[in-house]
Amino acid sequence: MLAMKKYKKSIYNISVSKDRYVLLFNAASGSAIVLTDEAYDQFNSFSFDENTVIAYLDRGFLVDSECDEFTRIQQESENTPYKKKIHKYRILTTSACNAKCFYCYEKGLRRYTMTPSVALDTAKFIVKHVNEGDRIRIEWFGGEPLMNMPAIDTIMKYLTEHLSPYLDFHTTIVTNGSRINEEVIEKMVYHWRIKRIQITIDGVGEKYEEVKGLGRGSFRRIISTIGKLVEAKINVDIRLNYDASNLEDIKEVIRFFSSYQYKDRITIYAAKIFSEITRRGYFDLEKETLEVEELLYTLGLKKGLALLPRTFTTGCMATYPGFYTIDPDGKLFKCDRKLLDGNIVATVSKYDEDALYRHRWNNLEVESKCEICALYPMCWGGCIYDRISGIYPCYLTNSIVEHNLMLLLNDYLKRRQTV
Repeated sequence: MLAMKKYKKSIYNISVSKDRYVLLFNAASGSAIVLTDEAYDQFNSFSFDENTVIAYLDRGFLVDSECDEFTRIQQESENTPYKKKIHKYRILTTSACNAKCFYCYEKGLRRYTMTPSVALDTAKFIVKHVNEGDRIRIEWFGGEPLMNMPAIDTIMKYLTEHLSPYLDFHTTIVTNGSRINEEVIEKMVYHWRIKRIQITIDGVGEKYEEVKGLGRGSFRRIISTIGKLVEAKINVDIRLNYDASNLEDIKEVIRFFSSYQYKDRITIYAAKIFSEITRRGYFDLEKETLEVEELLYTLGLKKGLALLPRTFTTGCMATYPGFYTIDPDGKLFKCDRKLLDGNIVATVSKYDEDALYRHRWNNLEVESKCEICALYPMCWGGCIYDRISGIYPCYLTNSIVEHNLMLLLNDYLKRRQTV
C-alpha cells in the first residue's frame, strides 16, 4: 500500500494479453515486459516488494504519484543536450528524377540541380556549425540524388578535408537505385561514408517497371543491386509505399522478399502514401496497415524487437537546432515539405546565426486529447507542419499498436513452448 501512495501507473502503459500472459509496454520509455496474469494483477494492485518497485520505475511502468508525465516528456525533449549535439542535413542534390512514381510529393516542383559552387558553400556551412564531439548525419535526397553525383563528391571531399576524423559522421541516401553500379558502390563505401540506403519497391516484375518507368529489365537490375549493396555491408531498407489502390501489389512484393536470398540482411517496412484521398493520419488506412503488418510478420520479414512500436524523444527533427533541408539552390528549410511552399530560413551562403536558431520549430503545443493519449510519445501530436497549417491528424491508432504488441507476445509464447 505504501507503493500505491508514492507511485502511480504510467499513463503511457499499453497492454495486450493471451493464454494467461500479459505483455506490458510503455510508450514513453520503449520498455516491454511479459508478465503472468498473477504478476499483472499484483502490478495493478501495487502488491510487490521494493526491488520490484525499482524495476518498474526504471522501465517507466510506474512514476512518482505527483508526476505530470506529459509535461515531463515535453521538457525532456526540449532540454536534452542531444539536440544541440546532433546535426542532420537533408541535402537535395537535384529535384530531377528519372522515375515516374505516381505518388511523388514533388510533382509540380521545378527541376533544378545543385551547382559545384553551391555544393562547396553547403559543405562550408556544415563545417562552420560543427564542434568537437558533435554528431553529423547527412541524408542525400532528391529528386534522384544520384543524378548529380558530382555534388556529393564535392561536399564529401571538403568535409573529409576539413572535419576531424574522430567525429561521429556518416551519411544515408534515399534513391531508386537505378544509377548504382560497382563504381558507385565503391564511392559509397570509401568516399561518401554511406551507412544506410533506402530503396522503394512498388511491385514485382512488370508492375514495378510500370510504376517506376525505369524501363524493361529494371526490376531484375534493382534486385541484383540490392544484393551487391548487402555484400558491401551497406544497410539496405526496402520501403513499400501503399494505399488502398495498390495493396495487392505491395503484398506481392512482401511475398517476393520472403524467399529472397538476403532477406535476413535487409530491413523491409511499409509506409502509407499521403495523398488528397488519404489523410495524414492512419484511420483511413487502418485495415490495410494491419494486413501489411500481419503479412510481414507471417512471412518472417518483421520479427523480434522490430515488432515493438517506435518511441521518440521528439516528434520532428525540425525541433533540433542543427537540422535543415538544403535545396539545390542552397536554400535552407526546416522541413522538406516547406520546400514546396517556398518558406525558406536562409541560404548556406547568407544567414544570420540568431535567426537560424529562432527558426527551430520548438512549439510543442498539441490538442488536449493528446495530453492524455497513451500513444503520444510515438506520434507527438502528428506532423508539426500539419499543425502549423491547422490540421491535427492522429498518426497512429490503438489497433495498430496493439496488433504489433500481440505479434510480439505471440513470438514470446512460441519461444516459450519450444524451450
